[in-house]
Amino acid sequence: MSDAEVKNIPLYAAMKLVIKGVPEDSFTINVGKSKDIIALQYNVHFSQGVDQSVINLKCIKDGKVIDKEMVTLFPFQPKKQFVVAISFNKDNFTIQESCFTTSLL
Repeated sequence: MSDAEVKNIPLYAAMKLVIKGVPEDSFTINVGKSKDIIALQYNVHFSQGVDQSVINLKCIKDGKVIDKEMVTLFPFQPKKQFVVAISFNKDNFTIQESCFTTSLL
């Protein structure tokens, strides 16, 4: 999957951002005002060697991580389509993942 960037979209509570793709490798979805202020960093990391596949969730302010969480429930597979839907609530995010079992070339 090549790099894609979408900028300057105002997002408010009760809105949903839907991202679809077919990953070749690990990928990141950033939602924020700039690269130094990221309300949600959704980082999908496929295992390499002995590393476990994980999803890292982070909140970054002034370039520093102020909150982070690691999720080991990992629904993604290389070269298989996925959909990530991020719902914006007043004080948090709700994230839904859907991954499909058919290989896409």
